[in-house]
Amino acid sequence: MNGYWDILGIEPTDDLSVIKKAYSKQLKVHHPEDDPEGYQRLREAFDRAKQDLKRRERVPAHAETSVVVGASRPESSLTYYNQEQKRLTPVILPDVESLKSIETFMEKVESLYNDITSRISEEAWLKLLDDELLWSIEHKQEVSDELLYFISEHHLLPKKIWLLLENQFQWYEMMKEDLDDLDTETKERFFPYYKKRIESSFDLSFEFAANVEGIHHDEFFRARERAFDAFFEGDMYSAENEAAAAKEIFSGDPDLLLIQGLLARHQQAYDEAEIFLSKAYSLRPVHQQTITHLAQIFLLRKDFDQAAHLLLHHQDTKEAKFLLATVYVKSEQYEKAETLLSDMISSWPDDTDVISLLGHAFFKQERLLEARKQFTRIRELEPYDAEAITMLAEINRLLHTRKVRKKLKHRITKSQLKKEMNYYSLKKKMLIFLISQLRWRLLIPLVLAYFSYNTVSEIDEKTNPFWLMFMFILNLFISSDQDFYDFIFWPAIWSIVFLVSIFFIWREWKKIFRGLR
Repeated sequence: MNGYWDILGIEPTDDLSVIKKAYSKQLKVHHPEDDPEGYQRLREAFDRAKQDLKRRERVPAHAETSVVVGASRPESSLTYYNQEQKRLTPVILPDVESLKSIETFMEKVESLYNDITSRISEEAWLKLLDDELLWSIEHKQEVSDELLYFISEHHLLPKKIWLLLENQFQWYEMMKEDLDDLDTETKERFFPYYKKRIESSFDLSFEFAANVEGIHHDEFFRARERAFDAFFEGDMYSAENEAAAAKEIFSGDPDLLLIQGLLARHQQAYDEAEIFLSKAYSLRPVHQQTITHLAQIFLLRKDFDQAAHLLLHHQDTKEAKFLLATVYVKSEQYEKAETLLSDMISSWPDDTDVISLLGHAFFKQERLLEARKQFTRIRELEPYDAEAITMLAEINRLLHTRKVRKKLKHRITKSQLKKEMNYYSLKKKMLIFLISQLRWRLLIPLVLAYFSYNTVSEIDEKTNPFWLMFMFILNLFISSDQDFYDFIFWPAIWSIVFLVSIFFIWREWKKIFRGLR
């Protein structure tokens, strides 16, 4: 080793995390107050290692032939030759007093973080960030870099603190602009993590666990955070394991109860989900996300009274209002649903979900013209909306019937209906048909039909699968041989699944084709 690598005490490397760890290790040896000259040399070595690493990442390998990696610069100069820009770039280092001030500031940061009460206090962080060091343009960037490195290693913070730090230092934009120059660990791990923390819709509470003594706070916060991240990434196995680990440490946290409720709901264990979410609601009765998810459980269990009672007192968000309107429609309280949805449309006139729900409310009351108006509005906003096309097809079919036409004061002619539904070219009709396959009512039968067909086909590849299905189903009812019955039981079941899937596919396709005629 030679040069700045020798000062850092490591072999030449392209891993910034190794460089940072070496710097932190040497910092304990060369403290600014005890060894200011040694600290300055260490700081120069650290900066030079980072600068050369960034240059090597930018410059192609063939351009490095004239550069000796790890070579020391002259002691008399604080400049280095930038191979990419072909000019001398000064390395400006803070003076010893400034380095001491930065070191003192970082000690305050570490002290604040280590005290769990101060760590989650916005007031404590505001007081820290009001340090006169941060009012100096000359030092702010240096402090920002040091603090960002510290936070990358100590990141169990409430969202309000993340936003406070982002507002102060604009780290997200800085990392986003220099993404190509970031080391691999920062680019692939910390930057996505940081983005998630400042943009997440979930604001995890730290106060409940922080007030409990005798527990490993960081282990709890880490496990709970991982449980939420895994859940929203679709990794239910990891989410359950992390939630269980967090529960072992502290089970009375409302956000932990919330994630346990979401996991139970995912498993369709609605009774268990209600228990978890009700406990979370009792601990934090004004938390909108807990209220919304608990109301959804009541809705799934068709407990409309409880859902409505809960949501009536918490209509602070658009989602809560929409859910309450859904409860009214499901429980056939159409007048209340119409009033609430009309009010929502006045505030969000282009929200297709709200318009669709109002359309369904009218349709269930057989107010076909009003329902038709809502779904026509959706088609104006989203011409390829499969649900709107299907509903309009069904409404127009009913409007053709003699029974309905007799009730209408203002009839719509058949030619007018056909003209309205038939203004797409063949290409657009095919596109609408293909998009319609993505609806869950079609997608699930299509998948089941494909899987069951292949399962039956693999039993005897030489025989027509449809003939096999017929024989399996027939023998399921007439066979008296137990061994033969056991052999054909599951193939017969898959044959029935195939036929049922085909029936649902045909029924949905019929609706779509009717709308495209």
